[in-house]
Amino acid sequence: MSKNKLLILSIFFLIIFGISELLADKREYKLSNQLIINGDFEGGNVGFQTDYKFSPSNMRPEGTYCLSQNPKKQYSRFDSCSDKTNQSGFMLLVNGSDLPDMIVWKQTVRGLDLNSIYLFSFWSAPVYSLNPPFFEVFINGVLMQPSPIYLPPDVCKWTEIRYIWNSGNIDTAEIIIYNRNQRKSGNDFVIDDISFSIYCSLVTSAQKLLSTCKGGEVQLNVSVSGGEPPFKYEWFPKTGLDNPYSPNPNAKVDFSTTYIVKIVDSKFCEAYDTVNVNIYPLPQPTINSDKGLTLCPCDSVKLIGPPGMSQYFWSTGEQSPSIITKHSGAVSLKVIDKNGCSADTTVFIQKLDVSAKIQIGELEANIGDTITLPVLVKWSDTKVLCDFTISKLGIAYNKSILQPIGTYSNRSLEGDLEYVEIIGKNIEDLINNLKFKTVLGKVECSPIEITQLNYDCNEINVSTYNGRICLNNLCKEGGTRLVDTDKILFLSVLQNSQIQDEINIQFGVIESGPVSIQIYDYLGRKLITYDLNNLEAGTYDYTIDKKNLNSGLHFILLITQSNTLSKPIIITK
Repeated sequence: MSKNKLLILSIFFLIIFGISELLADKREYKLSNQLIINGDFEGGNVGFQTDYKFSPSNMRPEGTYCLSQNPKKQYSRFDSCSDKTNQSGFMLLVNGSDLPDMIVWKQTVRGLDLNSIYLFSFWSAPVYSLNPPFFEVFINGVLMQPSPIYLPPDVCKWTEIRYIWNSGNIDTAEIIIYNRNQRKSGNDFVIDDISFSIYCSLVTSAQKLLSTCKGGEVQLNVSVSGGEPPFKYEWFPKTGLDNPYSPNPNAKVDFSTTYIVKIVDSKFCEAYDTVNVNIYPLPQPTINSDKGLTLCPCDSVKLIGPPGMSQYFWSTGEQSPSIITKHSGAVSLKVIDKNGCSADTTVFIQKLDVSAKIQIGELEANIGDTITLPVLVKWSDTKVLCDFTISKLGIAYNKSILQPIGTYSNRSLEGDLEYVEIIGKNIEDLINNLKFKTVLGKVECSPIEITQLNYDCNEINVSTYNGRICLNNLCKEGGTRLVDTDKILFLSVLQNSQIQDEINIQFGVIESGPVSIQIYDYLGRKLITYDLNNLEAGTYDYTIDKKNLNSGLHFILLITQSNTLSKPIIITK
């Protein structure tokens, strides 16, 4: 074989296999219902024309042919080749002719579609190693290109030869195969699986990757070009599809799925494509808190959403990863992650109901008794879970029969009523330490009223109950009163000079009895006591020595058997 022929042969194989791969990329398919009659020669020596002589018993002469299952059985010099698709099938065995223009195979196909593309192909292999054949193919007298086609010298190695042909305005195709090798030595071959069919140009284009969140829905999209409408669609698997026979069905699945679509046109051309549906998992919309979900009154809690989310939407209207709330009830959170998937959750915040009852009881006492107010402070059982205190308690009483023992910074008088404020961190202890001395006064009983309550949470329900103190063993009829109501009980500072060592005070008493004057510092420590023994009702002047007193705030107390008055004084030196 010449170098030029080998070069042409190499180019041919590149063209043939290059076209095959290109067609595969475009998803173009050959129909199985081809138009050639007896193209696989299983029907016997029928359906085609030839210039060769049918000679099944003697294949030595040139220009003969037969139908063979094994060429070596027809002629010992031939190799033992088998059918292209069926090991025991028949094929056309040819001893090449040395005469020119001898038709190897011819068939006329009628009823073709106009302006349609057809594919003609056949398979051939040498049965003797010398001088393999080379072919030319004519359709309606037109030589198909490339031409000629040289078979490789490999004995029994099948090679496909194929051409694409456009019918134009002709509905008939006369197809002829020539062997142009006229050498007597060698030039022997087999032919099988001759095919002529519509060449499908149906091309699909699908959106290869779709993503959605678990529980979401996506639309599968595929379009076609080429082919002959109408088109039929079918998707596999059908799981999660609302209509598997639609070109654009909606898919709703909970796991990633690859869908395959099959498209068939009116000429039964088929094309396939795939769409991958990727399912993102939903985010975990947890809500954590810094102190649990059970709150004390006036308390607040920090609610924290899951980290790493793109967006946060709280039912409170806030859009931050965490919020602070002090309200009871449901709090909802919707989160959106980086994939656009969303989920929501709800927590319930419960506020404890904390209440307190402050009750002043009733008490009877004799004149001159030292009493402690019968005060009861009772909290609800939920108090043990919450830390609350009452920081201020105000009470009012009749000063004519009750004299407080001790010093209180906030005291005021309105007629016979005296108002006292008790301030501290542990109000229960302060109340229990509030002591009075009972004295003869203008009334027999004094109500003890709670006038003011300050506590560190206004969400606590506090109930108050007033009490009463009454004097025993009073002479109500025929006796003489010990109190001169025309006199005035008072205490005033007349002179307090920085350059003098004395303080001049004046005071008045309303009944006969023992009287004392006491000096306290601003911390409530008693520094000096002056016992004045028994004094009659009236007004008195008194001088206090301040040499042993330090500079600063002090209190002067006038103490009678029925009352106690205090006056602040600042000593400077």
